Amino acid sequence: MRDGGSYRLETEDKVADANSFVFTNPAALPLLFAAIARFAVRRGIATGLLLADNDSARFKKIYLGGGYKYSEKYAEPIYFPTFGKTVEGRFQPTYWSIMEIDRAAILKYAGEQPSP
Repeated sequence: MRDGGSYRLETEDKVADANSFVFTNPAALPLLFAAIARFAVRRGIATGLLLADNDSARFKKIYLGGGYKYSEKYAEPIYFPTFGKTVEGRFQPTYWSIMEIDRAAILKYAGEQPSP
């Protein structure tokens, strides 16, 4: 399903949503990753999720380099019917892939060591 209608998070799932932002200074990304990771550790969150614009090779490269992986659980792209761009005079929705980061990578960015 391309609209994400089949995706549901359970209320007991502890995840952090780290969505895409337009950055004017790429040097800020490590700070963002660290801040999200510290928040996740404090809240006991084991997985981070984000939406990656399928048309943005730049952000996908950044997120893959930062330890995010394409979600296997949420493998189908999603879109929001009212969010997109105009291409050749026609509205086109933006398609997003869901990416996730695991607990080990979260701890690394937070400057924490995994507990034995």
